[in-house]
Amino acid sequence: MKKKLIKRVPAITLVIVMMFVTIFATSVGASALSYTVRTSMPDTSNKYYYSDLNPFYPAGYGLPNCTAYAFGRIYEITGKRPNLSTGNAENWYPYNQAYGYYDYGQTPRLGAIACWAYPGGGGHVAVVESIDSDGNMMLSNSAWSARYGSCEPFYLTYAHVSDSNPGGSSWWTFQGYIYAVDSPEVIVNPGGNQGGNQGGTNPVIIDGDDDGETTPGKTYSKGVYQVQVDDYLNMRTGAGTKYGFVTKVPNGAKIPVTAVKKSGSESWGETSYDGWDGWVSLAYCKYIGDLSTYVEETTAPATEPTEPTTVAPTTQAPTTQPPTTRPVDAVVPDEPVITKPVATEPVETTAPVVTVPTTAPEVPTTPVTTTAPQDFSKGIGVGDINADGRIDITDATCIQQVIAGLGNFDPRQVKWCDFDFDGKVTISDATRLQKYISGIYS
Repeated sequence: MKKKLIKRVPAITLVIVMMFVTIFATSVGASALSYTVRTSMPDTSNKYYYSDLNPFYPAGYGLPNCTAYAFGRIYEITGKRPNLSTGNAENWYPYNQAYGYYDYGQTPRLGAIACWAYPGGGGHVAVVESIDSDGNMMLSNSAWSARYGSCEPFYLTYAHVSDSNPGGSSWWTFQGYIYAVDSPEVIVNPGGNQGGNQGGTNPVIIDGDDDGETTPGKTYSKGVYQVQVDDYLNMRTGAGTKYGFVTKVPNGAKIPVTAVKKSGSESWGETSYDGWDGWVSLAYCKYIGDLSTYVEETTAPATEPTEPTTVAPTTQAPTTQPPTTRPVDAVVPDEPVITKPVATEPVETTAPVVTVPTTAPEVPTTPVTTTAPQDFSKGIGVGDINADGRIDITDATCIQQVIAGLGNFDPRQVKWCDFDFDGKVTISDATRLQKYISGIYS
């Protein structure tokens, strides 16, 4: 009897492993390769790492290198070119946050990219290869420093799903996970704190559908939810990360969920926020009450009030047009002072020249005649004031126009001007946005 039991255990284990891998491969999508855990260095014949398909390879930054490896690994799993940064590792997480290509957060998933930044510059990225029933993770890595013999060209690290720095060195700063592979979230011990994943029995794949019934195996129903993330939760046009980006819902926002739909093994809620309609992943939301308790929040920041000051008229003809705003100084004022001339001829004034890391563009002296864009589908949220899908100097100019009361901006655009998240729109937002564009702020 004892020998028979010993023979049966490996067979049972093999079946469980095959089911686990098959479920994950299905969730990736029909275009993806069959998922196989990678535990060794890719062969030089592997096109996802050693060809022009991988942008790091022709640029001279191929393997060993963490970014070249992670880019190739996601390409290998999904069979599709990833929308990931082609810059340094420390920029991957903020790049994805800014452009909203993939969901992201602090909870690990299979195929997720773990991202770190180093104090003083630099960073690292790795890929989550497996998560077992106790919440133990294995991550695959490569590193540029392998060229100097400090580590192997390919290596594995291990952590637990509750670790705040999963497998990284103690001095690294963990930024979060990028969910570039559309895999189900694995929650260990779902009855406890999902954020901490403490303890653990078997992994539970979140289930749910749109009937709102509370039955075994279902976690979500219709109602009011509160977003619980570090920064923002992406809203999409459909239930799943394969659908287009709509807007960002900030942490703490209360949203009405009128339908719950299952996508793969993950639950999504149909909702609305700040005039936008779409779907959000309920894995990052907490149920707080019935739909009848929902009260719409108004959180659009107000523009900083300005008091116009008059200038005593003289008979001297002006030689230069007076500026409409005070120039950006080394110390950003809390309130911009807007000077408007009276009906008579104004006194000649010349704006002082101040050199700063990034200089705000001069605000137009005449109101903008164009109306706010009607199509916001390409917008990426805060900072992208004109909703063209990127954050650039045009958006800084829009912020100044909002401050000066020029133009015709949608309330959503006014809200996106609050780039420093202090609840109001001031010249500080324009200055900070320009520093973000120039790379001073990440």
